[in-house]
Amino acid sequence: MVYCAIEEGDYDAVMSYIIKYNEDLYIAENLISYALGYNKSELIQLLLEFGMDANKRYYDGSTLLHEAAQCGSERAIFPLIFAGAKLDSKDNRGWTPLHYATSMNFINTEVIGILLDFGANINSVDDEGFTPIYRSIELIGFGYPETGFGNFQFLLNRGANIHARLPDGGTLLHAAANALNYRDKRYKAAALSICKLLIESGLSICDIRNDGATVLNVCKSAAAVAALEKLSFDSTFLRTPSTIHKFPVHPQP
Repeated sequence: MVYCAIEEGDYDAVMSYIIKYNEDLYIAENLISYALGYNKSELIQLLLEFGMDANKRYYDGSTLLHEAAQCGSERAIFPLIFAGAKLDSKDNRGWTPLHYATSMNFINTEVIGILLDFGANINSVDDEGFTPIYRSIELIGFGYPETGFGNFQFLLNRGANIHARLPDGGTLLHAAANALNYRDKRYKAAALSICKLLIESGLSICDIRNDGATVLNVCKSAAAVAALEKLSFDSTFLRTPSTIHKFPVHPQP
């Protein structure tokens, strides 16, 4: 079968199949989706050369690049981009391939990095008003705390805007602090690590949402409040060069 040929990288068999069924677009679409799942860049290049549209849309508005990002198929991204795939194309929810890449249940920094290197908008906003870096924080609540932290840290280091307000007027620190309310220790550890990076990057526990809630107000335990207050204190006073007890030195007569 042709699908076995794709898995094994048997390009001659795949090419013969494509030539035989070249007029059947449905078959071609299935083949390229299968090749994306197996990260077969050469086969994707072959299918594109036979006329497959790099910006073809599925029923949900997603494109082949969305699918490659979702699969973590880093090698498959290159032929799509070189064939003219639109980096910031949005699906029916307003999600770009970068939103997909940051929202999977595995650390996807290779794909994220490739998309950014080719010019994808790191701060693209989906229809709900959220950027890719917010979606990485969201992974904590979905049961993938380490993945969420890994993707978050990568986006932060690549220059993602952490100061943009969320639809409710809150900040990313509100979102991360809310994740401190989970009972699972892994969730809390990832959320606290994200809070630390956000505070060190300039966000404040005093920031207020539209409903008047500060970052501390979203915490449901005294321990979470204390942890955030300590992070804020350490960032403000321990990381800033102290000017206390520095007396002028007078020259000796």
